[in-house]
Amino acid sequence: MVISVASFLRNHPVVLNEEESDESNNVTLNTRKRNAKRASHKSKLLGAKNYTNNMPYVKSTNACDLSDEICESDEPYESSEYCGSDASCESNAYFGSDASYENDKPYENGENSGSKVVKTNEDDCKEAALRLLDYAPRSVADMRQRLKEKGYDEEVVNAVIQRLLELRFLDDNQYAKAVIRSCVSRMLGARATRMELHRKNVDSAAISSCIAEAQELGMFTEAAWELGRKTAQRTKNLEPLVRRRRFFATAARKGHDLSIINEVYNALFTNSEEE
Repeated sequence: MVISVASFLRNHPVVLNEEESDESNNVTLNTRKRNAKRASHKSKLLGAKNYTNNMPYVKSTNACDLSDEICESDEPYESSEYCGSDASCESNAYFGSDASYENDKPYENGENSGSKVVKTNEDDCKEAALRLLDYAPRSVADMRQRLKEKGYDEEVVNAVIQRLLELRFLDDNQYAKAVIRSCVSRMLGARATRMELHRKNVDSAAISSCIAEAQELGMFTEAAWELGRKTAQRTKNLEPLVRRRRFFATAARKGHDLSIINEVYNALFTNSEEE
């Protein structure tokens, strides 16, 4: 036979001794007092709220002064209950304990220019420039633009660039020659190479002199012939008109002159078509 707990308690009521009974009664009495005090505080606060809603703002501050009565509560309000143990103010609940206005923070190695911080530390600017050069060679104008984008002062940038020029870390002529060699390896012509140098912000005088030197050395002519040989080999099984169209389109996209395109086509494509 199974006896439920409720049935057992009804048949065997718990009998407390006198000391335990008094303690239980005290706990019950304290609980009732605390609940009554909370209800009293709540009613007073609600009454004060309704009262102050119909009064001017200046008078309402006196009507709501219930701090003495609220502080008598057995369970005082603790801000850590809502904001954490380290809570100190309302802003900490939203921004953290280290929250403060941005304008109060000191600017390191820089000056505040409106809403933008201008960096004035020359050593930091040098380090930034060297890191950029480690990543890839650059022209003078490109280096100046990159450093300004990082927020360095114009005078500091000019001083650093002047020092890099003295050390030959920056040289638009050498940089232009390196770009031309890269373009020739990709079988680009003089026109496309010039556009590439302008895109990299190389000095105009350096572009003109280096392009002229490369043309005298026949670098772009050799690139056109290399492009012709590869295109002829790749299209040898196609119709003559298709081969012509593909070679002319490819050579024009790569920036070769029409004169050298015709010369290469007549030498590499016409003879093979006649055969």
